[in-house]
Amino acid sequence: MLIRDTTRLLREHLLGSGQSLEHLDPWQAWKAFKHSLHTAVTDGYDAAALQFAPGSLNPAAPEEARLFLIRQFTERDPADGEDQLLGRVVVELLYPAEQFRRFEPVDLWSLDFPTLEEWATIVEGLPPFQEAMAREPSGSEVYYDEGLA
Repeated sequence: MLIRDTTRLLREHLLGSGQSLEHLDPWQAWKAFKHSLHTAVTDGYDAAALQFAPGSLNPAAPEEARLFLIRQFTERDPADGEDQLLGRVVVELLYPAEQFRRFEPVDLWSLDFPTLEEWATIVEGLPPFQEAMAREPSGSEVYYDEGLA
């Protein structure tokens, strides 16, 4: 599969299971995301990440907590051997921040584990992940981000 097809196929999988991309069921979104990671891309390298941002520490700020499921794509620069970001597929789940203030931010990458399955097992054991799966998000998005600042 080509990188350019990954977002479309993930969206089709979610929509085909009766999901609304703006109001995803978090567990179904996680299962679809994990499933998508098992389809290899032929035009780059990929890695998965779970990132969690608990929101503002200021209770007066109406900020939302965010759980990101990310599949990032890179290619090796032939000149210096460094990885160059091509982009990433993102599943973003939004929650009222007050439900998640007790949790620390998380940034967990599959490259830090021997297997994708081990990474997924650790993700599923994280308290903010478990809390997010048990709650209904206030919104969600599935998009491709080129990662340009």
